[in-house]
Amino acid sequence: SGLYKSFRIGQLLDLIVVDARSQRTQEKENVTAGAELPVDEHYAFGEVQRNWITNELKDSKTDGTKWRIVGSDDVFGQSPPQSIFNGRDFFGEDKLEGYDAERQIIIDTIVDNDIDNVVCLSGGPHTGIAQKVFSTGNPIQDDSDSYPVFTEFVLDAMSAPKLFEESRFLPYVNNYTQDWSWISPYFKLLVDGYCIVDI
Repeated sequence: SGLYKSFRIGQLLDLIVVDARSQRTQEKENVTAGAELPVDEHYAFGEVQRNWITNELKDSKTDGTKWRIVGSDDVFGQSPPQSIFNGRDFFGEDKLEGYDAERQIIIDTIVDNDIDNVVCLSGGPHTGIAQKVFSTGNPIQDDSDSYPVFTEFVLDAMSAPKLFEESRFLPYVNNYTQDWSWISPYFKLLVDGYCIVDI
């Protein structure tokens, strides 16, 4: 049934903890293949949890809670274009961009219901990132239909190996800064640490 639960702290915030791992279907060979599949065939959360997530977000807004903090074991945001990292996806098919139809349902729920003050704290790639998650899932620059919906903080690894310690991504970090900072202004590949959110 998955490991997901919500916690309300007065009228200040709802902490919505989701499980993108235990109920998922097998990831596909690449992000494009996953994006082409309908949500009933390819999902990270599944119908029961997906409905729970969208209802939690809507109820939080309706009830007047100020902030909605989503704790996720996978990244909602989109990889930079493959050209930045020499043809490689930064997150990849096993992250939520590889389950694009389901991710878009959650993003659309936030947009369609004017749900504000959403912040996502995510794990997964063992590196520190602060990024914007866009209405279109995959951000489109200079397109009025593609705009930031919420902010996501991706947490550094504290003790697990860093994703990039023996990586072919490192030579292209400057490309990331030049071409993707409009999405992710903070990006640290080789930093241990944790995230503190002061609300």
